[in-house]
This record gives sequence, C-alpha cells and structure tokens, in this order.
Amino acid sequence: MSSNPLDAYYSNPNSFVRVPACAWSWGFNMSETYKQKYDSLIRLCKYRENMLEQKIAEALGGFPRYCDDQTNFPGSTAKDGFCVGELVLEDLLDTLISRYHDALNEQNKCTRSL
Repeated sequence: MSSNPLDAYYSNPNSFVRVPACAWSWGFNMSETYKQKYDSLIRLCKYRENMLEQKIAEALGGFPRYCDDQTNFPGSTAKDGFCVGELVLEDLLDTLISRYHDALNEQNKCTRSL
C-alpha cells in the first residue's frame, strides 16, 4: 500500500471530485506524476464547470455573448459562449431552479382553473 493518501483518489477516475483543493498546503511529497494528474483533474473540473455554466446561461437567456462585444473581447466568436459576469455555477443553478418552480406553480394555477 502506498504512503501517499491521494492514491485512493487517483486509482478511481470517477472520484476526481474528491481530490482536495488544499492538498498542496498539507505538505504531501507528491511525485511529478501525481502533480500532473492533479493539475489535469483540476483543468477537467474547470472545463466541465464552464461547459455547465454556458449551457445554463443559454437556457436562461438574457446573458450577452462575448462575440457581441468586440471592443472588450476582440476576435471572440459564438463558440466563446456567454458572459455570465460574476455568477458562478451555483448561482446559475439557483436561478434555473427558481424559474423551474415558478413555471410549475404557473402550470398548477392553470390546471386548477380548468
């Protein structure tokens, strides 16, 4: 058994979200391979979070596209997605859930009035 406590996390590719962000401050003597895996997993998490933010921003509507503001984002295209400002994934999810509940309530009011 390895003496590195992060071995358990890296042995299962589906458990990457359990890798603690503060692992470096714990003073682990991680090999270069682990550092590369850790960095790769962090990049993957950030990429997936950005993709979710973009999909939710598109579904919610009302967010400007980067490509619409060539002054501040020169060379940006539609592929660059939406500018969500200071909102993070959790904020967007809260808004999405709130709108979903509002739509359900509206639907219930309509069906009750029939």
